[in-house]
Amino acid sequence: MKKVQLLLLGLLIFACSKAETTPEEPEPTSFLEKYDRTVWNNPEIATIGFVDDVTQFLWTIGTDCSAIGEGSSTEDGNTASIRINTNTPEEFIYTLAGNIGESDFVIVRTYTVTNNTLTEEITITFNGDQETINNSYNKFSGQVADYCS
Repeated sequence: MKKVQLLLLGLLIFACSKAETTPEEPEPTSFLEKYDRTVWNNPEIATIGFVDDVTQFLWTIGTDCSAIGEGSSTEDGNTASIRINTNTPEEFIYTLAGNIGESDFVIVRTYTVTNNTLTEEITITFNGDQETINNSYNKFSGQVADYCS
């Protein structure tokens, strides 16, 4: 009888012991962190990927990959600057502003994700005229590094 009681006590202790838990990953604090290295594709437009690095946050993936990041540049008297406006886990917005000769332009791109679909809203203002374009991309296999080095 004691053996049965000891066996039951051992099982009870084992059953009540704290289960091992793996530490949880912290919630992403930004869109770039949440979608770091994620690739999105729209065969009619482009394949793009995000990287958690403001100096090269958006990659256009193709035969020759190119990246954009925050900063300013001047070439042949034309200027352009890129600034991240919003970088929350739910939304990423950046502005490209500058001039080409006497013409000024502002391009605002807004990205959001629902399920496996990336939505892009592009608002273009050129010499005071404004146009909005909406695109969607599907999550693509692999990561940015699989396509671009």
